[in-house]
Amino acid sequence: MIMKATNTYTLILIFGIVAIFVANYLAAKPEMNTGSSGTMIAQVAKQSPPTYTITEVAKHNAVHDCFIAVNGKVYDITSYFGKHPAGDKIMLPHCGKETSRIFASIHSNFAWNLLTDYYIGDIVER
Repeated sequence: MIMKATNTYTLILIFGIVAIFVANYLAAKPEMNTGSSGTMIAQVAKQSPPTYTITEVAKHNAVHDCFIAVNGKVYDITSYFGKHPAGDKIMLPHCGKETSRIFASIHSNFAWNLLTDYYIGDIVER
């Protein structure tokens, strides 16, 4: 009799764990809709990144508020002050400016990859 109860509890526990995994899997899937052809299509919300003019970037030119533009993208590097290996003094003159040439000339692939963490939008001409 004890063996039957243990097996029952084990089955209930396993069923519960499987149910949790299935629920998490279904919650993580994108919403599905049927397209005009009857096939299922995922609806993924694609939002355009914010856009900035170079004039808007120029307003962010201080240690406590520093944007830079590199290759048509805008980065808020304010939180990187205090972390740059060459120090804050090297970064400050570039705040609020287009820095593609200088950034490319002195930074490694590691720095380029790190830069993506600070991406906030794209440059547009208005």
